[in-house]
Amino acid sequence: EINEGVDFSWKQAKILIDDVASFYNTNGNDIVYISHRIHKYNVKPVDWLKFTSYALKLKGYAIVVNNELESRNANFESLFVSSKFKIFNNCLEAVQWAAAINETKPSEAV
Repeated sequence: EINEGVDFSWKQAKILIDDVASFYNTNGNDIVYISHRIHKYNVKPVDWLKFTSYALKLKGYAIVVNNELESRNANFESLFVSSKFKIFNNCLEAVQWAAAINETKPSEAV
């Protein structure tokens, strides 16, 4: 999780992307990322344009929110995400969605 009050930008995201890509030996097209927004921090949505131009294409991206304001913020963030995207109210449903995406063939994805 990201610490309380952090302005999370492309600079921090690139470090995580490079670490994950190296660890899993992937370009990201087989990864479903789940962001459980426990702490309050700021995401710079326009940095998603840098993320997608960096050639890491996630298979899916889920955000777990705790209230309506977080849900609205996540909806705004979705405008900058090119992969499958969904907002959840609990982690279990997000994990089940990610598992369903990983079980489907690319042409059948949820």
